[in-house]
Amino acid sequence: MEEEQLALRQRALVRMMGLCARREWAASDLVAKLQKMELSPQSIAWVMEQLQREKYQSDLRYAVAFSRDKARLSAWGARKIAFALRQKGIDAEVIREAWAEVDEPEAQKRMATALDAKWAALERQGKAGDDLYRRLVAYATQRGYGWEEVQHYWKEKNKK
Repeated sequence: MEEEQLALRQRALVRMMGLCARREWAASDLVAKLQKMELSPQSIAWVMEQLQREKYQSDLRYAVAFSRDKARLSAWGARKIAFALRQKGIDAEVIREAWAEVDEPEAQKRMATALDAKWAALERQGKAGDDLYRRLVAYATQRGYGWEEVQHYWKEKNKK
């Protein structure tokens, strides 16, 4: 390998280490950054291998952090989180492991809070009955919640 390519590869490794030291990154995001630096495929593979061997990058750590943040801060459900992680090229088994790290009761509370707010907004718009139900279900599924979760919420809400 020519000396210029070796130097570029080393600079890319140092840059990616700096990025990974600040926050978690998906491997696919780092590969995209390396491709923009016009590294050869062999150099990209070498940099990624170094990052993973030195524990700078881990798709599992990224998936856990992403899942926790989206469940806690954005009130996303498991399906939307899994879809977003699949878009990043994260393996299905890693996604399952990451979701297992999410505090499920807390995620359910966040879902209820988000749906309560949407319910109130729909009532202010004059929605009721089947129309309110359809819109609430649509909202919940867009947030990544499953049918069973929404049904449970609806039954609990209508008991009150």
